[in-house]
Amino acid sequence: RSSILDRNGNILAKTVFTTNVGLNPNLVIDKKRLLLNLRLIFQDKSIEEFEIIEKKLNRKKFFYIKKKITQDQLNQVLLLGDKSIILEEKISRIYPQKNLFSHIIGQIDDDNLGISGLEKSLDVDLKKNDKSIKLTVDKDIQLLIREELIKFNRIFKTKGSASILMDINNGEVLSIISLPDFDPNQRENITD
Repeated sequence: RSSILDRNGNILAKTVFTTNVGLNPNLVIDKKRLLLNLRLIFQDKSIEEFEIIEKKLNRKKFFYIKKKITQDQLNQVLLLGDKSIILEEKISRIYPQKNLFSHIIGQIDDDNLGISGLEKSLDVDLKKNDKSIKLTVDKDIQLLIREELIKFNRIFKTKGSASILMDINNGEVLSIISLPDFDPNQRENITD
């Protein structure tokens, strides 16, 4: 998929290669040692998350430990040399601006198909083109307006708000925001 840029060339959506780490419990030799090593590598995981991992180990079915691991975590996992740990290379879409353009850009599913926003409406173009698609929106203006909306949502205790800023001379949309928004990088946290 092509990258999506704002009017100044700031990246709003980009395709990258990531690594997911899974575990095949049937190949585990030393369960306690494996869990200890995983706790050292994935220190960002909570005690509760490791309790879930331990329960899944007993079910004897493949499961993911973590998706989109860092390069440092990948290096540490490779050093373990444990055959029960399965690494999966995957093409992923990242959204560096997080919540800032979530409703405009939308998101893709696990099969690289656009499911909302521009990711859906420009799906064919994003797959065919090698060139980035440049939008008329401006990251800096978007950020300023979003901060103002958040401030006034607190003052007036609203459930949400929206804003559109257009250039009256040519009809270009410089900013379009709807709150509440979401982080498309954290799809597991998105609710209706």
